[in-house]
Amino acid sequence: MFNHAKYLVIDNIGGDIPYIFPNHINHANFAMGMHGDVVSAGFVTIGDSGHINCFGESISLKKKSRPAEDIYLITKMFGKTIGGD
Repeated sequence: MFNHAKYLVIDNIGGDIPYIFPNHINHANFAMGMHGDVVSAGFVTIGDSGHINCFGESISLKKKSRPAEDIYLITKMFGKTIGGD
């Protein structure tokens, strides 16, 4: 799929929603205009086999990643089960 991108998770009415976006976009700029609070942010890798890894933090938002929770949310977003390829 892709090697490296940024992500953030918004706490919205329906629960936490992950958003993945290109590295050249600043976390804070991406979050502008979003409805809800940013609860985590960082970097994500998704390998060809579907393995997802979340790590790091957003300096501009002062938010850290929550690896276990965020991996679960992104996996769910793609309609996969954890550990399934």
